Amino acid sequence: GSQRVQAAFILVSTCGMCCFFMQTVAVFSTFAVSWPEELGWLFEMSAIFMFDLNGLSASCFHGTGFGGKFWTAILVPVFVILASGLGYMLTKVLPVPDLWKMLPNPTFSMLGMMLSALYITLVKVVVAFWECAENPAAERTLAKYKDVVCASDEHMEVAPAMAFGLIFYVFGFYVAFLRSAYIAPAQWANVGFRERWKFMLTRWRPDTYFWGSCVMTRNLLVAFAGLISDEPRVQLVYVVCVVVLAFTCTAVYQPWRAIVLNHYDVASSIVLTFVGVFGIIFVSLDQEIEVLQQNDLATQDKEAEQRTFAAVLSGLVAVFLALFLALGMWCMTLALPKQVDKAVEASKKECKELTALLLEKVSSSTFSEKAAVLIEESTPYDRLGLKNFLVKIDADQGSYMSGITDTLSIEKAKAMTGVASDPAPALVSA
Repeated sequence: GSQRVQAAFILVSTCGMCCFFMQTVAVFSTFAVSWPEELGWLFEMSAIFMFDLNGLSASCFHGTGFGGKFWTAILVPVFVILASGLGYMLTKVLPVPDLWKMLPNPTFSMLGMMLSALYITLVKVVVAFWECAENPAAERTLAKYKDVVCASDEHMEVAPAMAFGLIFYVFGFYVAFLRSAYIAPAQWANVGFRERWKFMLTRWRPDTYFWGSCVMTRNLLVAFAGLISDEPRVQLVYVVCVVVLAFTCTAVYQPWRAIVLNHYDVASSIVLTFVGVFGIIFVSLDQEIEVLQQNDLATQDKEAEQRTFAAVLSGLVAVFLALFLALGMWCMTLALPKQVDKAVEASKKECKELTALLLEKVSSSTFSEKAAVLIEESTPYDRLGLKNFLVKIDADQGSYMSGITDTLSIEKAKAMTGVASDPAPALVSA
């Protein structure tokens, strides 16, 4: 039922935010910062999200050379798309149940969901081509591939791979995303469009249908951190500013359809901000310790301070992961039959009581006078909420202004166009 779909939607969205967190941590790991050993496990885990296959013993696949590694990282999304295409064709020719058959629009949406969730990685593997780091007594080398000299023949051999990623990942996918968000209001009643771009539209309130573009822009800016400067403190400040601006907008506009996801989004971004700020502290402490060592002075106090900051940061990351697990368990609990029945009954009861209260107030002989006084004396926030409600009452049911949730909106669009409804709702619908 819809409650199970709602739980699945929250779980998938939470996983998407977790991907953003881990990818941003992986971006932090590329900066010239001496991160504490206590956080080594976190950076090793985040490396997987950057298509770093060195820890997976995949050298037999891509070889030990720079070219093989770079091409493999660039082509990972292509492998995923080809595998999905193969699965799509197999379900068409093999005798599998209808529910198992892959359909064009949902398959497109599934791939879009995966690629948008990993967009920082898609951009980062491309811009790694330009990220060069200074060396004290040697030529500039790539920040990620430290054995490759910048502008050398070995480096320039992978220029075609970089160009491929730049055209299709960095600009192609981003521009396609922005274009779809731009034309979405005009295509709101187009069932095919809504199903293809479900991954972009279904996560947000109808009034903020465009928020996926804001998230993509945030991810693009985070991935560009290595190009802003070679100085780690500048890079850290830049990422912190981008993340703070993004979660401030999230807190103001509350774009997520599920209220709990607004809270989780802001909370995870705050933890990321702490990681960045603590990174700046670690850089400063490292330099202070180096100066003390050069002057043969004691460094115990600074090292103890460094360990304290590392312990606090580890605790914050642990709280974030615990929050993610708790939210995941809550979503799984909501999918249980008993909990589904309880949630449905609670929702019906809430709607029934609210409707009864509205009718009672409207039928009152003094409603008009009291409403006028309340509108005049209430806060701008309350007036905005009332205006939002009243506008939606007479809004076109085939537009995003109607405020109807995604699944019901698509079903109404199908009814208007005579398209048959799906026998089962999509996983990320709600």
